Amino acid sequence: MKFERIHVELTNRCNFSCQFCPDGVMTRKRGEMEFDLFKKIVEEIAEAQLTEMILLHVMGEPLLCEYLAEAINYIHSKGLKVCLTTNGALMSTENTAKLIEQEVDHIIFSVQTPEKKSFELRKANMAFTEYESIISASIARILKNSRKTYLALSFLTTPFKKILMPNCKTKIIGNNSELREYFCQWVEAIVEKIEDDVMERGINKNWETVEKQLQKINLLGWSQIKLTDKFILETRVMGDWVHEGLRKGQVSRAKIGYCQGLREHFSVLWNGDLTFCCADYNGETMFGNIKDISITEALKKKEVQKVIKGFDRLMVVHPYCQKCLGDGSLLRSLVRQIGSILYFKVFRKFWKRNRVV
Repeated sequence: MKFERIHVELTNRCNFSCQFCPDGVMTRKRGEMEFDLFKKIVEEIAEAQLTEMILLHVMGEPLLCEYLAEAINYIHSKGLKVCLTTNGALMSTENTAKLIEQEVDHIIFSVQTPEKKSFELRKANMAFTEYESIISASIARILKNSRKTYLALSFLTTPFKKILMPNCKTKIIGNNSELREYFCQWVEAIVEKIEDDVMERGINKNWETVEKQLQKINLLGWSQIKLTDKFILETRVMGDWVHEGLRKGQVSRAKIGYCQGLREHFSVLWNGDLTFCCADYNGETMFGNIKDISITEALKKKEVQKVIKGFDRLMVVHPYCQKCLGDGSLLRSLVRQIGSILYFKVFRKFWKRNRVV
């Protein structure tokens, strides 16, 4: 068994409450993983060679974890890489300096809402101008002072909003022109703070090419545009994470579909629960707890293998997966089911090969 990544949730607490995130409807207990439990998880992953990359995120904001620096060091001590996904609001000068010192392999700045109006979806206790300033300053410092860290500035897009996000009242980015406008604004803010003439000239030199790439980027895909050797601009399409059926509890359950949970990744929640995928915000697919069973033994369970073999036949077996890939009406459920097969079996494979424009 080898996974592309394993998600480890240090905490499910967050300083934001984004409208497009299930934080507001999550019912499981809030908490922070004990450091001894975290070390046990990393040790098992390393010894069994389950992955090369640990992603410190399921729900919650990892920068709220008090032992984050020690966690990163421990992952590296076991020969593994670490990816940190953050909304960026807590990237103070001190926290940025710590992450530079820890030589984090990847940091994804999950900006998602790149302008003042859509930022209201984040329900944050700060102004958008302050948010933009904190992140742009942090990126500038990391670019200037770190030789190792690979950065991504990530935006959400909302093409076909009425279909993909029918319950979201705010449009984020709906076309390439808007994407170009907001990326230009953010890159300009970052360049202003770099204070490194060589690096600034390098970014500006590449910008004409980047602008052309932004014009042809696929807003329905997962696309990346390289700005420097260690800094990319990234877009992901915004999906209805908590769709109508999950919200209302009246679901036309999926019978067919596909998901890469348990194939490419799985998750370990802050209390040690093992779950199928990073989209299971309430831990309903829990198939064991690492306090009671090893990861490898839990993955060998008959009920887990049944789910995997079901997806291999494009059949949805687990009750939660049936809800997740279903929807509130039969028509929308069919769209999600067929869409999941096309997305994972066709489009996602294409995007993985071609997402760096």
